Amino acid sequence: KYKDFQILNLKTGLYERFKLEGDQPFPRYRHSASLFDSNKILIFGGFHEGMLNDTAIVTIEDTTRNRISLRCANVYQKALTLTYKKITTTGGEDVKRSSHSANIYNNKMYVFGGRNNSEPCIRSNSLFSLDISDYFYDQINNRT
Repeated sequence: KYKDFQILNLKTGLYERFKLEGDQPFPRYRHSASLFDSNKILIFGGFHEGMLNDTAIVTIEDTTRNRISLRCANVYQKALTLTYKKITTTGGEDVKRSSHSANIYNNKMYVFGGRNNSEPCIRSNSLFSLDISDYFYDQINNRT
């Protein structure tokens, strides 16, 4: 439960389930998943037996293979390999969030709001960023 990795196929409108290679994540919900570099997803926070502050990158690799059918026509088998890798970050170690929003702009992931670990029943109004080049968290404001 909560350990499935699914991607919505925008052409078919259906979710496709994938097995993750590499590190295995905690099951989670209320996390963020932000696409960058066209083939990477930055996963942050969420909830699993308490709020999480871990960060990971899922790299999507197209492993489509060209196969020849029995009738000598080219048939393409579409395949994706997804690799999950935990990231060690600095700064902002106390940043735990669930039910937040996150977007990537100019090589930084910006995380806004959500619920934090110190006061889980109070919504936060804080904004912080993660520099994707060195994985450093920076508090932009600290309002609750």
